[in-house]
Amino acid sequence: MYRENPFHNWYHGFSVLHFTYITLKTLAPEMASYLNPAEVMGLLVASLCHDVDHPGFNNTYEIVTESERAIKYNDISVLENHHSYVMLMILRQYDIFKNFERLNYRAVKKFMVNSVLATDMSVHFSTCSSLDSRSPEAPFTKSDADRQLFSNMLIHSSDLSAQTFVTNVALEWESRITTEFMHQVECEKKAGLEVTKMMNNLDDIVIRNKSQLGFIDYMLLPWWKNVSRLFPSLTPCLDNLLLNRQHYAQIVQQHTAPTQEDKSA
Repeated sequence: MYRENPFHNWYHGFSVLHFTYITLKTLAPEMASYLNPAEVMGLLVASLCHDVDHPGFNNTYEIVTESERAIKYNDISVLENHHSYVMLMILRQYDIFKNFERLNYRAVKKFMVNSVLATDMSVHFSTCSSLDSRSPEAPFTKSDADRQLFSNMLIHSSDLSAQTFVTNVALEWESRITTEFMHQVECEKKAGLEVTKMMNNLDDIVIRNKSQLGFIDYMLLPWWKNVSRLFPSLTPCLDNLLLNRQHYAQIVQQHTAPTQEDKSA
């Protein structure tokens, strides 16, 4: 049910599932203790399905073009609500939770939907802020609210993991998302819509890499600093992110003509 988009495709869905699984199994196995087995299964399913049937455009595009999805979900977390809906329809067909008691399945279903909704970038900063006051000694409790927040944190981390891989892998994901952004800009121009600024002129190597730097500095670094503070075993992700940031900065420096002031320095 994933479409053949440059970025939001089956490979991205599987990558997010894989990152979630490896984190719980290998990178930070202590994390799994916050969830019961049914929730672990639900989180893995949500990770795989978090972008299922993604159209290759962002929420703003859906809303501005008044797509059927935007109308259906009243312009609220349009894509994330759609992904949740498709996920539940797939689960209705392939009932992997059939042995669960109805009450337990309803709880897990709610848990999965909330986890997918947490991947909406519009709630990124509020989720990040909710982690600020958490202590590394005991970042979460076993309460329902904390288990959900933990799941939200982990699936969002997995969704934002592309630039925490080694550089050659991170560059492949950067190329894919850039291609998808450029396609949205083409569609916006054809439709006479205002072009999304952050996606515009990405065929310019300096603008493209500055855009990546901005995303890392504004969105990714604060998030991964917080996550690695709470779970130090994930610090290698932050280290890779910083190395990749350095790579993009070097490209900008190499392709930016020195000013007269630079020449005289």
